[in-house]
Amino acid sequence: QAVPYLPDLRCYRTIISTAMKGTTVSNVPVAISSATDLLKMRDNPAGSYYLTKDITVPQNTQIFNDFSSGAEFTGTFDGKGHKIMGYTVNATEPKYKRFSLFGYTKNATFKNLTLSGVNIKVKGDKGVLVSALANGSAKCNKVIITGNISVSGNETTGSDAGD
Repeated sequence: QAVPYLPDLRCYRTIISTAMKGTTVSNVPVAISSATDLLKMRDNPAGSYYLTKDITVPQNTQIFNDFSSGAEFTGTFDGKGHKIMGYTVNATEPKYKRFSLFGYTKNATFKNLTLSGVNIKVKGDKGVLVSALANGSAKCNKVIITGNISVSGNETTGSDAGD
């Protein structure tokens, strides 16, 4: 079935997915314009995403943070020069835990993005991993992170962009 040309990529993606009977098209970029849209990225960890404007995220926002589900972000996130603002975590965790906006990444790509107003305070014992943007493997190009990260406790590891 032929798919007509449509200038709105979000609409185009929907029509293609419907025409292909549920097949996900991960190479068509998906617009992110809110914190809610950011959370929807869980539905397609290999997708390509871009910001349409600056957004603010609620405290303790994390996506791809459930390691037991095996869902790692492996896609591309292009900030298009926009900011994600207000990423804040304040936690005391006695167990192994990862704290970052993107909890688990594997060969992900982040570009043209600013994370501003980061405020992370974590106290934890043994194996607490803290990063403003991503825990795991990721390539970053033109990524700026501003704010404060404080990690305390026994045997902690801290980083600012990714492991």
